[in-house]
Amino acid sequence: MIPKYIDIRDRKQLNELLSALQPGTPALWGKLQAQNMIEHLIEAVEYTNGKKIAELIYGPGEAMTQKKMAVYGDFIIPNGEVQILKHQSV
Repeated sequence: MIPKYIDIRDRKQLNELLSALQPGTPALWGKLQAQNMIEHLIEAVEYTNGKKIAELIYGPGEAMTQKKMAVYGDFIIPNGEVQILKHQSV
C-alpha cells in the first residue's frame, strides 16, 4: 500500500517504493505507465536541481498572467488530462 505522504528526503522509503514498481504496475490515476512516470519524475527533479533549465515560451507579463490563471482559475483539470492554458483575461 502506498502511503498518503511520502517524505522525499527519506531515501530508503523512496527506494523501496520505486523498487516495487514493475512494468505492469497499474496507475492509481492518470494515463502514464510505470516507466513513463519514472521518466517524468526524473525530468522534474532535473529541473528543480538546476540540471535542466526551462525555456521561456512567454514573456514576463504573459508568464505572470498564465501563472495567475493556473493558481486562481476556476477550471477543473480531470485526472489524466493535459491542459494548455489560454487566457482571455484574468
